Amino acid sequence: MKIRYDLFGLETGGEVRSFKSKWPLWASFAFVLLLGGLYLLREGATPESIFAIAGLAAGGIAFFYAMAHAASLRTNPFREWWLTLPVSRTKLVRAKMVSLLIVSGLIGIAFWLVATLAAIISLLFGETSIGAATPGSVLTAAGAYALFTVAILPLGVSLGFLLLWMYGGLRRYLLIPYLFVLFPFGLFVIVLDSGEAVQKWLAPEAVLVYSLIVGAAGSVMYRLTRAVVSSQGMSDLAAFRIGDVAKSWREPRKRAETKIGHFTPETGRFRILYAYERSRYAYATSLRPVIIILRSLAVLLAVAGYFSFGSREGTVGLVTALMIFAFIGTNIMCSLSNVLPEQRARLTWWLMFPVGRKKLLLARVAAIWTTVYRIAFAGLLCIIAGGAVRYAVNGHYPGDAKSDAELLAYTVLFYVVLSTLFAFLLQVQSYTLRNRVIAYLYIPILIGSYWVPTAVSNRLINDEMIAAGVGSYQWTILLAVIVIGTPLAVAAFFAGAKTLHLFLVDPKAQQRSASKEGRLLRKR
Repeated sequence: MKIRYDLFGLETGGEVRSFKSKWPLWASFAFVLLLGGLYLLREGATPESIFAIAGLAAGGIAFFYAMAHAASLRTNPFREWWLTLPVSRTKLVRAKMVSLLIVSGLIGIAFWLVATLAAIISLLFGETSIGAATPGSVLTAAGAYALFTVAILPLGVSLGFLLLWMYGGLRRYLLIPYLFVLFPFGLFVIVLDSGEAVQKWLAPEAVLVYSLIVGAAGSVMYRLTRAVVSSQGMSDLAAFRIGDVAKSWREPRKRAETKIGHFTPETGRFRILYAYERSRYAYATSLRPVIIILRSLAVLLAVAGYFSFGSREGTVGLVTALMIFAFIGTNIMCSLSNVLPEQRARLTWWLMFPVGRKKLLLARVAAIWTTVYRIAFAGLLCIIAGGAVRYAVNGHYPGDAKSDAELLAYTVLFYVVLSTLFAFLLQVQSYTLRNRVIAYLYIPILIGSYWVPTAVSNRLINDEMIAAGVGSYQWTILLAVIVIGTPLAVAAFFAGAKTLHLFLVDPKAQQRSASKEGRLLRKR
């Protein structure tokens, strides 16, 4: 009897079982995406635009999914066990990457099917403004974008998993240009433009060329990632110990340490909790690569503010983009703050603090909000500084200063209010483990946290409003959002705080212990 190690079964089994056990949740998620696709088609988007969004989303999910796995390997409790399996590290990395590719492929297929179904339904019912689209053109576009989706997945997984190689030595500074990988995901708004200037780049014949280029790049990146992660990334992973991070980068700024160390038990329990939550983000923003990134962004924003000075459309577009990034960043951190492996590992200790759970959760949300919006407001100051320099050079402001200031203030205020409400709404996440109906409702809330900022830019703070200025209608919309959203956000926050302890239950661990498919050794 010969025993082999079923590495692929080990890597893919848990993830696939997780999808199988929650198929109603994923089905409802697909249904929400279908409704979104139908809405976009009805509003003037073309089938090619919908397919392009689906392809970019598939590549983005593959990238972030692989990057999250690479980032979590250091704190994975089975890290040492995994590294000591009697197989080569190349095989370990290959099994991990192939499993990530399989799961990402399933998600990519689902996105493509939803896009195809949305385009076909729109054609059948005729309730669409996609113009001269025919069944033949839709099927041709579907075929071309199916090839593009298949081609982009290996590239996304390879780029995401490459993060594991960037932890050691001078390779850490590659994290700065690594951020440029995220830029293509900013094309979502652009590809929705139904104008001829954009649509010619989304035609099936152009997509076939993209597929060949992306496929070739993915093949090269897959081999490169597998080689460098196997040789250097795995060695860094094996040598890593908790606490080494503090030694591998410059020590946190003394100002941050002094401020956090100032809190004592007499200061107040909530302030101590807030200082604890905030200290993690304060440390992260004090690391040298992060400082370089933030200062580079500050310079870019100041330059952009200089050149957009006097242009209402340019300045509002710049501020809107900054607020959208802050909105999405806040919601990503809020949705992941209680479910990441390192957070779950200290959850028992965290819940034992002698304070109410509402204060615990509020301190965490406040720390996230403060961290993100300190950076966002600093970016706004950089834009203002660039405009001030331009004003000093020109000596005058070419537009209506009062009207433009009101428009910018409204834009910032609307996004900040909406982002805050969503940050509290997302805290209902723990309650989804108790109530299945809330679990299904959580899906559109989570999707909305990514889709709503762009929708606001397209439907409310659009070209018409920029040209006309802020009126009573816009202020009424903001007031309605506050009046309707505040009770919902508070109720979601209270429900989430009440059921925080449910995060202590690990559904995947229960599935592994109850299923024979979790075995590693198999007979052949």
